[in-house]
Amino acid sequence: MSLLTHRPFAILRVLSTLALLLAPCVSAHGQSTAPPVAATNVPCPPEVQKDRSVHTTIQAKVTGTLEASHLKPGKQIFVKVVYGMVYPYCTLDADSIIYGHVMASTSSKGGSGGSELSVLFDHGECTGHGKRELPLHLIGLIGPMDDSSRRLHDEMPDAKLTGSTRDVSITAADLTDASDENLNPTGPPHTIHPGIVVRMPSVTLEPQGGPACSARISSPSKNIQLGVGSELILTMSDPG
Repeated sequence: MSLLTHRPFAILRVLSTLALLLAPCVSAHGQSTAPPVAATNVPCPPEVQKDRSVHTTIQAKVTGTLEASHLKPGKQIFVKVVYGMVYPYCTLDADSIIYGHVMASTSSKGGSGGSELSVLFDHGECTGHGKRELPLHLIGLIGPMDDSSRRLHDEMPDAKLTGSTRDVSITAADLTDASDENLNPTGPPHTIHPGIVVRMPSVTLEPQGGPACSARISSPSKNIQLGVGSELILTMSDPG
């Protein structure tokens, strides 16, 4: 047989191979779906898992309810800085905005499947520079205060604070009036243990447990809700 005789079969084999490769991108209902994202195998920053002085972290407040059942992957979210922080590469004023987006979200109507909300904060309003990309990591959650407790920022001392801004170079030894032992029950005072959750029963935080090293918040309840008055504790890596 000539090459012309074999060509139709060769073309058919190529088309069959393409059909198999494209098949996962079509759902059972015939609707096109996005192919899965390939794993990058890039390790998460190891320093995120280390205890640190609470005075070098960013406290941010939730101004609108963040609810797993109403947030889809890709949705942009934002929180407001409580106390300004001065980093060598970015100054975050009080009430400046920190931006993030939802990486994963699940909830269950029956309440038996649990719920999850994975978020990644990656931009902030740096004074004099506008919105810029920042290496932020969510490492702690504090629920709204009740009559028997005080918010973490209400316990911060006024000493060595200029206005409402703290310098990241100020150490815990310089600030001895804060009472934040509850943020690291098994560690030194004035430190925070990554993954700490306060006043949110049954909620678990994995600082790098979500997609692309995002923070994974999970609960056995049917829905996760971070209401107004909740606070997020974030840290910022050295951008190199």
